[in-house]
This record gives sequence, structure tokens and C-alpha cells, in this order.
Amino acid sequence: MATRSSSRQTMGLFISMSSWTRGAVDTLRSGGEQAVLLMGREDVAAVLSGRTRLGEVLRRKARHLALFGEPDLLPLDDVRDDAEKDTAASPRR
Repeated sequence: MATRSSSRQTMGLFISMSSWTRGAVDTLRSGGEQAVLLMGREDVAAVLSGRTRLGEVLRRKARHLALFGEPDLLPLDDVRDDAEKDTAASPRR
């Protein structure tokens, strides 16, 4: 059964507490439609422990998907490290 998105703003969220296979991630990347976010154990733990809010995790993941076509953004701590590296490496205007 095929489904169609009613809007470009429609997104899905899949959560796995045991990680994602590379095949699943590759299938989402190659599908053309960038409408599915993936959350893992680290993301859920960060939200449940109060280190971040669910909305913040989803916003970061949606932005990463839109910019890079990657549905599997790194866990929260890795994202902070990458953001700091990107900020340090970007030229100042």
C-alpha cells in the first residue's frame, strides 16, 4: 500500500531503542522524500533526563534533514560538539 504526503510539512518520527540498521537509514536517504526523522536511545534518554526538550531535539533533527538529507542526526552531545566545530570553522563576516 502506497501513501502520499498531503503536505510538504508532513513529517514522520520513528523511534528505536536498539538503534537503526545502516540499510534502514540508507533507504530513507535514497527515497527522495525527506519526511522521516529518526530518534534513538540517546535522544530519548536526553529528553527523559531533562538535558533537553523534545521540541529542541525534533527541531534540530528536522533542520539537519532539510539541510543535509540525513534522517539520522547524531546524538545530542555529538551535535553540540559538531556545532561548536562548525562555528569555529566558519568565517566571520
